[in-house]
Amino acid sequence: MNGTAGSWTQRPWEGLFAVDHNNVERSLRTLRSSPTASPEQRAINVRSLLQQLGPHYSSFALYLSSRPDLLPAEYCREFALTSDSSSPLAERTVEQILRTRLGADLDLYFLEFNPTPLRSTLICQSHLATLRTGAPVTVLLLRPEYYSLQTGRGALESFDVALLRRYCSEIVADKTVDDFINTLRRKTNFATQAEALDQMAEDAASLEFLGSNKVYSELCTKCVMVIERREDSSLNQFLGALPDSADLLGLRMCEVWLHQAFFGRCYPVDPRECNVLIRSNRQICFNECDLAALPKTAKENLWNYLMAAAMDEPDIAALHLLAEMYPSPHARVDPEAFRGSFRQAASFGELEPILGTNSNSLPQLVFQHWKTAVKHGYSPHPHLLSLYRGLFSIARIGQAICPARDLLREGLEELRTAKTLRQFVDLAEWGSMLHEGDKFATAFAQIPKALNDLLSKAAHLSQESLLLSPRSQAEPESGSTLGGLAVLFLLAATVFVSQPSLQAGRWSPPLAALTLMLAGLLVLKRIMS
Repeated sequence: MNGTAGSWTQRPWEGLFAVDHNNVERSLRTLRSSPTASPEQRAINVRSLLQQLGPHYSSFALYLSSRPDLLPAEYCREFALTSDSSSPLAERTVEQILRTRLGADLDLYFLEFNPTPLRSTLICQSHLATLRTGAPVTVLLLRPEYYSLQTGRGALESFDVALLRRYCSEIVADKTVDDFINTLRRKTNFATQAEALDQMAEDAASLEFLGSNKVYSELCTKCVMVIERREDSSLNQFLGALPDSADLLGLRMCEVWLHQAFFGRCYPVDPRECNVLIRSNRQICFNECDLAALPKTAKENLWNYLMAAAMDEPDIAALHLLAEMYPSPHARVDPEAFRGSFRQAASFGELEPILGTNSNSLPQLVFQHWKTAVKHGYSPHPHLLSLYRGLFSIARIGQAICPARDLLREGLEELRTAKTLRQFVDLAEWGSMLHEGDKFATAFAQIPKALNDLLSKAAHLSQESLLLSPRSQAEPESGSTLGGLAVLFLLAATVFVSQPSLQAGRWSPPLAALTLMLAGLLVLKRIMS
């Protein structure tokens, strides 16, 4: 992985890529001669070098763009501009890959195959094809430069860490390269990614705003992936046609990402604007992303952490966050000092270049919590690091879509409301209520917030259905139903606490309240089914 540890003149990048050595050496001279350049200019110079060195280094730059914990925000913003494109593979190489991975007779699988690539990225190349069944598909081929990652603990050939440490040491912190390699190892295993896409398709079946593509698993290998082809719009295309829908689209995108991270089977770690596609029915798809999953206990801890952070409960937030971190080796951890600093954590605009000027936004607060924990000797587990990368990446897209709003916080609130109402639906059966009283009590305690969110949602439902609802326009409006439902819940709560006025009735107060709540639950269950 480290390649040659020698000098500049050894040119360790030779062999795999068509690198312009003169440009590389010019970039190196620029870095050596400008140690006092501004962060903005230094970031430009480093990005130039990484792009000159070839696809592996460009992939590293894109990885670093999602690590604001390591680098100044100016670097993250600059590295995000790295081109995710590469020279196309030769036609004979494409044919060789297909025959090696799928078999010598490609006519058994494809009625048509376009050898001209649709897109050639740093990691893969995609081609349009038609299966023997007549189904239109996209065929993704892993570039051979990454095959070495699939052999056990395989490393990247021609990736010289010593060269980077010598000329731009600020981008090679401890364990950074290891995490980058592990991320690439997961992303370049197409068999694993195909399985994750299958899982996302299962989630999409019950999640209104999530779209997915069918994966032809029988044609997928570690180096080839075949997925259905759909006529989806890019994020820019959609917003160009419907600019007034930017706010709602950004909100739904954040809500869908949060749902997948904490309640779905997998979520995108490295989404960029070019990876977000919009269906004609307004569903959101994540295309050619690195897909990962959180362990079950981590989902619970980190969901509770975000909820506590959003509700300004720092002690609870700190407790759940530290459950997914560990004391760094040789660090002197002082829990009391950490808790004191955590309570006072506040963003001072460190992420302004990538997340805007709202220093009170949820992503800014999460960033400050992370920095506080690291400063006091804690390190994130690898799955937490992946979540942070995804969270900051999706927040950056949301900020670009709608700079004036904290879309991640709003998406979290929408998801919380939906989950609270779903708890009531799941507990609508008498047996459930009797045997799961603790869950019912938890859900009931959240009624005031859920009611407020539900009424607000009903007020804006008509506008939202026109812009982003994937449902048919022929379906009846449900705004009045939701508003009535909110009133029904409110009435139930009122009856529950108005015991004296019911003393003369034949029903006991708890039974009256329970009856009204069950009526509301049944209506809600009918609406959400």
